[in-house]
Amino acid sequence: MKRNLLYCILLILVLGIGIFYFYRNSEQRQGKIKSGKERIEQSSDVRSISEVSKNAKKDLENAKKTSKKLKFDDITPYCPDVDSVFDLRAYDRGCYKDIDNEKEMLKEEISFIERMLGKKWSELDKADMESGYFNIANKGKYKSFQEFFEDDEENEKREPEWLAYMNQTEEKMEYAEITHPSFDTVAYVRGKCYELAYEKRMSDEDGNTMRTQPRFVCDLVAEYYVYGDESKLEDKWKLLDGELSVKEGIEFTEKYLDELLTLDGENEDVKLKVAYVKVYELKDGVYTFRYKIRREIGGLLCQSVDNGASIPVMNMNYDMNDAYQVEKNSIDMYDGMTKLLNYEKLNESSKILPLAKAIDLLEENLGDNSTYEVQSVELGYLNLWKDYMIQDQEDATACWCFRCINEQDKMITEFYVNALTGGIETYVRHD
Repeated sequence: MKRNLLYCILLILVLGIGIFYFYRNSEQRQGKIKSGKERIEQSSDVRSISEVSKNAKKDLENAKKTSKKLKFDDITPYCPDVDSVFDLRAYDRGCYKDIDNEKEMLKEEISFIERMLGKKWSELDKADMESGYFNIANKGKYKSFQEFFEDDEENEKREPEWLAYMNQTEEKMEYAEITHPSFDTVAYVRGKCYELAYEKRMSDEDGNTMRTQPRFVCDLVAEYYVYGDESKLEDKWKLLDGELSVKEGIEFTEKYLDELLTLDGENEDVKLKVAYVKVYELKDGVYTFRYKIRREIGGLLCQSVDNGASIPVMNMNYDMNDAYQVEKNSIDMYDGMTKLLNYEKLNESSKILPLAKAIDLLEENLGDNSTYEVQSVELGYLNLWKDYMIQDQEDATACWCFRCINEQDKMITEFYVNALTGGIETYVRHD
């Protein structure tokens, strides 16, 4: 029963974060990467990244005056002045620290769960522990998790598996999981948001009484795009222990997660950065910040566009990470990726399509009666679609991302213009 509940929680935390439907409308999604040299030589429109970054704001201002189908309000394009962009290829990392047995992996996993929850192993009820070997399917061999944990002889023979802890009632919730022994993805819930949202959970018309994330039962009262109008980030909201500005929250969260999720073998080029902030009211004027976090690789943000994950490890195609803050000096909940990523850089390019050209290409490909309100524009890395699901690698390439609202159906629509080829992708997002 408890394992079934755990699967439900995982489904909510991982697949429920955002569901994407995509429509293939370009020749870009091919599962291979053309060489950067070919792409640059075939286009006279590309410019140095430094020049593109310098002129991006001007390009957007001009588009406001001339664009018929795209409406640009008070937004600022995000275009970092990086030296080069690359095609990125990520591979399965294997087990953390190259550990090859369950005995050693359990020690690492338990230590990390202690860190995420801020508790010692002795404080956790072992009845609430489960792993790939100790779960509903095979608990019969052991009377308790402790007995399983102490079976050194057997665990030395077993391959490493996942480990999870969950203690949930209608009033309280504690949860932590190492989703895969690679340590690429982790999750924890300390329970403050869960407790504070009790009344709203109990009165939810859809029966979401045990929902972990406040977004399912609490009112959304404000949204912020981190790379937009900086003055808006000075807005302050009352958390459980006092007021905090959005900007202060962002700075704290990035530093907090950087320290909390530090692991051996991290790539220095990979960082966790807040891209969006949503504010929800938990109860009686007490609010929580929900941070939408993406990895930054070599100065550019990864774009989250897929509704699934490659197995056994999440790679380029999944970059939707959530964190919740309800106290000024702590992050109550995190579900997402760490900074571990096994990848290589291919096809270095110091030139890309300027924003003006990307806007022109997008305008040309939109329907005659289509109009979109553009919420943000940024340069980042987008994964390339594959014709098969089981693979040992994921590819990503540089694209201009236009996050829009379709004025006809009010759906969030994201357009991706390949910054080297001009190919266009369209995604309709439900979140």
